[in-house]
Amino acid sequence: MPDQPPQPEFIENLHSVEIFASDASGFFLSEGVVRLTFESIRASHQANPDTPSRVVVARVAMPVPAAQRLLVGLYDFLRKNQLAPATANEERVRLQ
Repeated sequence: MPDQPPQPEFIENLHSVEIFASDASGFFLSEGVVRLTFESIRASHQANPDTPSRVVVARVAMPVPAAQRLLVGLYDFLRKNQLAPATANEERVRLQ
């Protein structure tokens, strides 16, 4: 097996932007890039009563291998914190 090149250094940036999203509203795959669209519920205070809207707050584009690592890493993190989503089979049993 050939030697792997060293990984680039990880540099923490405490001033990077942090985005809150209430949901992931869209996924698109094109030319090996997965594009994710995130939304947040916002209220318009110009109308009475307020009219909530789903507003796009961020878009992230990742190569497929990076998106796969994100998926596996997020699932492992949620599972370790007892928050893993139910499998289709578990969901079917729970609903019966």
